[in-house]
Amino acid sequence: MEIFLKIRKKVSINQQNLKNIQKLFKLYFKFLDEKGLVTDEMKEKIAEERLEIPQTVKRKTPKIGRNSPCPCGSGKKYKLCCGK
Repeated sequence: MEIFLKIRKKVSINQQNLKNIQKLFKLYFKFLDEKGLVTDEMKEKIAEERLEIPQTVKRKTPKIGRNSPCPCGSGKKYKLCCGK
């Protein structure tokens, strides 16, 4: 359980592979639970982590290009002004 959470946080996994890993993990956890090998502490840990698929973050404003004028109004290119 803890190994899965550590790997999930450290390794960049594409969305489809992450879904497959989660399905396998849930099946394995269900199997262990049916055998009576899952403690209440493990169930709480899973409930805390929720094992959700990370959502893609979208920008509210468009990305500023390196060669675009700086939005601060200095008249310089972004890469030479605030982009340092």
